[in-house]
Amino acid sequence: MSGVSKVKVMPDLYDISKQAVHRVRTQFPEFIYKIEYLDMELSNSDSDSIRAAKLMSTNNIGCIVVLGGDGTTRIVAKGCGEIPLLPLSAGTNNVIPYLIDGSIAGLCAGYIASLDMSQRNSLCRQHKRIEVWINGKMVDIALIDLAVSVGSFTGARSIWDLSELRQIVVTSASPLNIGLSAIIGILYPISEQDDFGAMAIVNPKSHPYYHSIAPIGPGLIRKITLSQIEKIELGNAYEIVSERPVVLSLDGERELVLQDKDIAHIVLNRNGPWIIDVKKAMLEAMSRRFFEYR
Repeated sequence: MSGVSKVKVMPDLYDISKQAVHRVRTQFPEFIYKIEYLDMELSNSDSDSIRAAKLMSTNNIGCIVVLGGDGTTRIVAKGCGEIPLLPLSAGTNNVIPYLIDGSIAGLCAGYIASLDMSQRNSLCRQHKRIEVWINGKMVDIALIDLAVSVGSFTGARSIWDLSELRQIVVTSASPLNIGLSAIIGILYPISEQDDFGAMAIVNPKSHPYYHSIAPIGPGLIRKITLSQIEKIELGNAYEIVSERPVVLSLDGERELVLQDKDIAHIVLNRNGPWIIDVKKAMLEAMSRRFFEYR
């Protein structure tokens, strides 16, 4: 119905996708899409999503639909190349993903997939990202926020104890979102369209500072103390000068440990993934009568 003839699906260890495909084919036999599963081994780790995104980027895919939150979108972004993403809200923090009906998402994805690359890009925006550089080498990225917390343990993935926090950097921030970016967003909103980000010292040891509250998770309103919020510009390198050892959390997930001798910088740029503008895409599809039944 939306012009799609083939769908590539990432396999999963629990066969969730196969059950969904079986149900669709049983209840809606008129859907004659050719559905293929990516030929890949599964490790039940983040690397599966990166590998799947890389495979899709080399298989003439029109767009990739991502189910998850900011962390899942970040992982897929590490492998998708120039293929646009349609992220759908299914995570803990959902700043990037859309909260829309899956049927609308499917129609939008079908329209985007019918276009050539230049047409797709006109209906997408390239997201900002934070690059993490350690000892002169880029080691990872974040799409929404990077947090610095004391310690050297990455086992507990999310940060709920704000007393551990020392620094936070954001690409965008809004009082309408939850997560660590809300710590800045509740005081200093930054949109995805703004060509800058911000960073702040958390729990500073000296004045000046001010107190606030922030919704760091679903139902979790926490008190927080910040120093001056500083604007950060695209392309500039900013050193992480906190005490050591510290853990760097990327889009809410503890990922990297900095030891005493590590020199770390962050760089904000617009080299992130292409994100589909659903409203713009659907309005264009409507104007072109793309959804007329023939």
